[in-house]
Amino acid sequence: MKNKKVAIIGGGVTGLVAARNLAQEGFKVVIFEKNEAIGGLASSVSIEGEPIEAAYHHFFKTDQDLLSLINELGLSKKLEWFESSVSIFVQGKFWPFMSPRDLLNFSPCGFVDRIRTGLTALHLKKTKSWEQYRSLSALEWMTRKCGQSSADSIWGPLLKGKFGKDFSHISMAWLWARLHVRVNSRENQSAELLGYLNGGTRCFLEALSADLIKKGVVFRLGAKVEPFRQEGEQWGIATQDSVEERFDAVLVAAPDSVYHYLSQDCDQGSLASQKTKYLNAVCLLFSSEQELGEYYWNNINEANAPFLVFIKHTEMVPKERYGGKQVYYIGAYCDDRDVNWSETDELIKERWYHYLKHLFPDFDRSIISEEKLTRFSKAQHVVDASYHDSIPLHHPSDDGRFLYHFSQIYPEDRGVNYAVREGGKASNEISEYLK
Repeated sequence: MKNKKVAIIGGGVTGLVAARNLAQEGFKVVIFEKNEAIGGLASSVSIEGEPIEAAYHHFFKTDQDLLSLINELGLSKKLEWFESSVSIFVQGKFWPFMSPRDLLNFSPCGFVDRIRTGLTALHLKKTKSWEQYRSLSALEWMTRKCGQSSADSIWGPLLKGKFGKDFSHISMAWLWARLHVRVNSRENQSAELLGYLNGGTRCFLEALSADLIKKGVVFRLGAKVEPFRQEGEQWGIATQDSVEERFDAVLVAAPDSVYHYLSQDCDQGSLASQKTKYLNAVCLLFSSEQELGEYYWNNINEANAPFLVFIKHTEMVPKERYGGKQVYYIGAYCDDRDVNWSETDELIKERWYHYLKHLFPDFDRSIISEEKLTRFSKAQHVVDASYHDSIPLHHPSDDGRFLYHFSQIYPEDRGVNYAVREGGKASNEISEYLK
């Protein structure tokens, strides 16, 4: 086992956790990451001198795999829990959306449909199995159970903001899983509690990478891997700037399209017919002395809104960490042809800030202190009602190549907790193969 080498393509959380476990078992592990920094969707930037996620992150009470790893890395004292607050912006107003009373007061939805929506939420909370929902359209099911006005003001806009033109085809199993995570993050039926590390995900990634280096894991950052070459029972891997190295197993901890590219000279087995559809993500992070709104998480449910969500980060995390400034996120999902992806950063910011003034008439762009716009390609897979039957395989062919990526997580949505879980599963499967 000491001479067995494993290559991991992708330095996101799944790849890092798999590397940690494999190195702990005695395998020699090399991580190839195309960017100059690790972390993937959990990577961080700085604002007002403080590390913060490039794309908004928080943790749930149900994130047991992640919480266990945080404890193992000695970061438990940095983990803090805050009460969440949620609103929906529709009909020109922010409506609080955290309790049964809030739902009863949500007049954009007809009164009878508010009652139906509450009863449906209770039903879904008590339903422990998702299998019955996997082939059903979430929008059609929720419309039938909650009523048309509920679908028009709540579920339709949420699904459309997340999945764009595919919104009407999204599986009810996906929505069931999202609702269960939120409900189970409440303590004794009180307010939802969300977790955040003092120091952001950067302290988590730094502690994890330090542990990997201690265990002998080698990092190759800024490394764009060339297509694999099979050498007997081993795999030859080279980057544009390095000589070829040979490995006994390869884990692609990246989208299945990356696996396709790297395996183009090899037999791809049953993976060849599987093509996952993805959406990109764009996030605008900014700080200001100006206070905008009173809720942490604000779903923007107006038709034709240019973004999905407005997040007041410092409604949850104390603003004192950011020099007394308020910190905000704006986020959107989009395909390659959407203006939110194709336009320049400045045009996107100009359009989003213009709409933000519609949400908050007193908003003043001129007093923004710092701003950073980040883009993430293939950040969200489209989970339609047939997705269960086309999930990419973890081990497409019995030759030492493995694929573990958030697109295989089902019915749950991708997140750091599931990335940790998948990294553990990947390392177990690779270890068994090499033994």
